[in-house]
Amino acid sequence: MLYSQKNRRDVMMCEIKRYREMANLTQEQLGIAAGLSGQAAISNYELGNRVPKFKHLIAIKNVFIEKGVIVTLEDLVSKNDQK
Repeated sequence: MLYSQKNRRDVMMCEIKRYREMANLTQEQLGIAAGLSGQAAISNYELGNRVPKFKHLIAIKNVFIEKGVIVTLEDLVSKNDQK
């Protein structure tokens, strides 16, 4: 099934939020730990206002893993493709 870019973006951002909450991190804590501009960047990703660069997705994933939340890049970006 094909999905629009907007739908893919929405699911990806929702997944970042879900894993962030599992890691018990605020948006600011995740942003700083991932080397981003803090809360604003994560908020924009979660709201679908911006799409993270690949290197930022890797940094976010690594923060989750450091916090004990097992996650892959596929978990963050390809939920729509699995439907």
